[in-house]
Amino acid sequence: MADAPPPPSDTGTDTVQMALACPADPTLSICLAFDAPQVASPYANEGALALSATLTSVTRTEAPTSGAALLSATSEIVFAPNTQIVNIVAVDLRLRFDADVPAGGRVGLMDSDKASPGMSLFVYTGTTTSHRVRCNLGGVDLYADTSIPLGTWIDLGCTCEAGNVAVRKDGVKIAELGGTTTCAPGAGTTTGLQIGQNSRAGDNLPPNEPLIGAIDRVRLWTRVP
Repeated sequence: MADAPPPPSDTGTDTVQMALACPADPTLSICLAFDAPQVASPYANEGALALSATLTSVTRTEAPTSGAALLSATSEIVFAPNTQIVNIVAVDLRLRFDADVPAGGRVGLMDSDKASPGMSLFVYTGTTTSHRVRCNLGGVDLYADTSIPLGTWIDLGCTCEAGNVAVRKDGVKIAELGGTTTCAPGAGTTTGLQIGQNSRAGDNLPPNEPLIGAIDRVRLWTRVP
């Protein structure tokens, strides 16, 4: 009688693991995963820096595999100015638009207002496509034509590497601008960092141009991941 065949090898979760939203990485300066059962203020940074964000009118909602922050027109996620927020060369956010960008307007995703060198990520209404992403990391503005459907989770990123600034959507580069002075590491040392709105801290004004929707993850890196 033939020997019974060996049991199938285990190819489940022990060998295939989901990537962590906020891995233990010294180059991940700021990370907000919003996976806690409740989203409370202050919200401790899950990245390498010992910082906390102040949250206003932010509640928890569900993302496909995790928690997320639900944002309304009055929501704020703010990091105060801090000398540790420096050398940022990559920013990425996972987000969902529940309301479109106002006609002829824009929505702030991340902004360090009037900082030098500054950093920001905005979405405008488009010209040749329905939307335009504007990326700035310590240099010139780079615009990327794209479309962002309502109610759909997407990843948007902005990077500065070897002097080249680039915009990525869902991991795919959709625009790039080269030159040795095109970009530089950004900072939030003088006016802090606003998530989900346009910051006007440099003019001592309240933020505006809010994202109406949800953010699942916010990450700021000192190296391009």
